[in-house]
Amino acid sequence: NRADGAVDIQSAVRRRLASLDERVQETLRVGSVLGLEFELRVAAAATGRDELDLLDDLEIAVAARLLDDVGHDRFRFTHALVRSSLRNELSSSRQARMHRQIALAMHDVFGDDPRHLPGLAFHTAEAAAVDRELRPLAAERLRRAAQESSAQFSFEEAAALVGRARTLTDPGDVALAARLALEQGVAQSRAGQNMTAARTFLEAVTLARGTDEATLRVEAALRYEDASWRPGLPGTVALGLLGEATEVLDAAVAAGTEIADEPELRVRLAVARLRALAMTGRHDDVGDAFRAAMRLATEIGSPNIEANVLSVYLGQVGFYESIGESESMVRR
Repeated sequence: NRADGAVDIQSAVRRRLASLDERVQETLRVGSVLGLEFELRVAAAATGRDELDLLDDLEIAVAARLLDDVGHDRFRFTHALVRSSLRNELSSSRQARMHRQIALAMHDVFGDDPRHLPGLAFHTAEAAAVDRELRPLAAERLRRAAQESSAQFSFEEAAALVGRARTLTDPGDVALAARLALEQGVAQSRAGQNMTAARTFLEAVTLARGTDEATLRVEAALRYEDASWRPGLPGTVALGLLGEATEVLDAAVAAGTEIADEPELRVRLAVARLRALAMTGRHDDVGDAFRAAMRLATEIGSPNIEANVLSVYLGQVGFYESIGESESMVRR
């Protein structure tokens, strides 16, 4: 604009695109759905074209300064506005169908390579917007991508991926919905988002109540307590949930249900109750809770579990009462 010096980049992009052959424009539209940067093999598979044939279009786009050749058969849009201008020309329905083609292409090219799982999961989820039959597959891929992200310590990304998987899950599958809520809460907690994680674990508790899986209900209560004490929330809600979980576990065992790792679950419940009592200020009850947890840990004979009981007691009670008396516990 000669009057004020402002630059209308989008108009400039549209003019440059309009000067290109329609086939080249269509190739770039596919690229815009692929991402800011994309690979030749995937673009060729998504369009069903020969790589050399497709390369002609991409080289024209590079000459027009709409793409950069970044090497190793990879191309990147020179500006995010170039990509958005192209993508904005596509209806949401067309974009979803293109995402489906891209997901198929990525799976053909990369298979289940964990390095490409986030991209594969994203395109599958976008395609599921118009194809409901793809929702279970999209949720499963998002879940696996989240596990891979967690393994790489990208916990915020993992939480976002599981969160999206939750939106695609069949509401009738309450057990799966509860497990996904647990997985999202764990990722949020590991990302340091303990208040958010506590709310997510409460959702998991509510969902788990709709199942007959005692272990799932116990795990949800334990996870809530573990997330809630870290930001200093009072232990009142946790105590109620832990009491409910203990009753559920007792009822399942009385009914003859085989509970995997039942002794460990009971010790975890005892440790969580000990901490929740301390966070509630019920110090008169903490001593009995500590002795009960130690008794269970001794019965199991696990040094790791016994050390966990001692560390919780020391961190929540011992160090605040008598450092001297706590020394023997620290050594133990």
